[in-house]
Amino acid sequence: MPGQFRGDFTRDAFEPFKHFCRVLMQQGRVQLDADWNEQAAILLHRMHTLAKDLIGPSGASGDGFLIGQMLDHSGNPASLGDFLIHWGDFYVDGILCELNAGSIPIAIDPQNSNQVLLPTPVLDGAGFQQGQYIVIYDAAAPSGKSLIVAASNLGTDGKSLNVGTNVLTALGGSNPFDLRLRRATTFTTQPDFPSAGFGDTKKASAFLAYLDVWERHISWIEDESILEVALGGPDTASRSKVVCQIKITNQAPNHEPIPSEFSGPSGAAAGKKWLGTNWPHYPLLWQSPNRGWLIAQTSPRAETNTNACIISPSAQYRGAENQLYRVEVHTGGSVGSSTLPAAASSQVPTFKWSREDGSAIYKVLRINTSSGAGSPTTDVQLANLGRDARFGLNVGDWVELVNDDYTLLNMADPLLQIESINVLAMTITLAGATDPKITADPSKHPLLRRWDHKQMDPATTGVQWNSVDNAIKIVEASGSPGTPWIDLEDGIQIQFEPAPGGPNTLNIYRTGDYWLIPARTANGGEVLWPTDASGNALAQQPHGVTHHYAPLAFVGVNANGLVAGPPTDCRRVITQVAT
Repeated sequence: MPGQFRGDFTRDAFEPFKHFCRVLMQQGRVQLDADWNEQAAILLHRMHTLAKDLIGPSGASGDGFLIGQMLDHSGNPASLGDFLIHWGDFYVDGILCELNAGSIPIAIDPQNSNQVLLPTPVLDGAGFQQGQYIVIYDAAAPSGKSLIVAASNLGTDGKSLNVGTNVLTALGGSNPFDLRLRRATTFTTQPDFPSAGFGDTKKASAFLAYLDVWERHISWIEDESILEVALGGPDTASRSKVVCQIKITNQAPNHEPIPSEFSGPSGAAAGKKWLGTNWPHYPLLWQSPNRGWLIAQTSPRAETNTNACIISPSAQYRGAENQLYRVEVHTGGSVGSSTLPAAASSQVPTFKWSREDGSAIYKVLRINTSSGAGSPTTDVQLANLGRDARFGLNVGDWVELVNDDYTLLNMADPLLQIESINVLAMTITLAGATDPKITADPSKHPLLRRWDHKQMDPATTGVQWNSVDNAIKIVEASGSPGTPWIDLEDGIQIQFEPAPGGPNTLNIYRTGDYWLIPARTANGGEVLWPTDASGNALAQQPHGVTHHYAPLAFVGVNANGLVAGPPTDCRRVITQVAT
């Protein structure tokens, strides 16, 4: 699973090197989620590989994801720190990225030519928002003028909006035959990357705009439409979503400024040549080839026991149930060096773990932080306290509050501990204050996630607690005999290994990267982890989250924060050859 999946899964069984082409279900056999998920992964792997072999590392269909300038009716730069992103399709490493381009017919209010009348308040599955950029055009005159404006003064019924200018005049004064409206996506209003912007310190710069693509796990809390109302709304299957984020950088891979002339028409050829040499170095800054190496084991090995209801007395995994453990990096960084690449954090890297693959989540209804006498506390009202004891909450548990913005920005605040639980009111009290940006706004889908790590004696368990973020410090093995292992629970141990290549090669841990450790009671109390011929556990890189990158354009920004001149298109475009 290369994506950001946190679900109640059996395990991730897909291994591309095995070259399986399908999963064959047999009659009278037990059905497992792992088999169905492996079938989907096999097909997805083949589709991505085929698309990458045909298209290459990246490719646009027509004007898909073309970066353009924001202009007013007179053709002058119009918007601070913003640029247009053209609708359409774009492929990165075979993964399809889509920017919707649905349109609806509209009419102009006869009493007010600034007022647009809509047949429906929903377009592309979402309602219109204040400040949302829209395009108004005559579909019967494709070569005619179009109007790009920010919507304002939305009608109470959602079926009208004021665009702040005379639509007919802006379109040339003619009587449009087929007037239509569609959303205009810009850098600051893109759906999957909140808080995008150039920033005051980055004005008067040349930027490289690029695409960052990864998979996000979507549970019923993030999208309630996946629940089946006919069944009473139980939690069934979850979803995976392709996240496409347009980001910018004004630094070359060597941390020097990007030459300003690349963003102008005269520098297009030089910019593309420079990019051909320097682009391969960028992904290595954003996603290190050494994101951490982990070994998981139980030892010594025990005799095989095929009865799932009986735990071998000599087994090292002593849990009563089969589990899928998740070890996830909480705070990114590198161990043992103050000389880090720009993309690495100078903070102490830490991790957290869950015996349920991080799937113990709870819908948040209300958040209230109190900062009276003594230490602050946070009261959180939840929609439920878990479907059973296994997925329940207990005093002393460490939890985190997240929403869509935190997930999309890959942020991680300090974890908070549960002080008390009011079962009747479905309310828990947390020690400490949460980030004010985490609110109970239902449009941001706030949720609470339980983690299962605990503070333990470092002398006997190898657990070194970090009081800054309330997670466990990542300590890499020294390589000498007797290097201590870190105990999770029930006999499961992990060890972080140094990066291969000697002391000059560092692991750069990234927030959100994770490893999955299936623990089973029926195989002698062992974990399902790769081993060598002698049965020794092998170090593994993170199972996810894998990011994919592609260049889009050079963008020049003047001292006033306006995009100066048309951006230089750096996309690879798919061409159709006539036969």
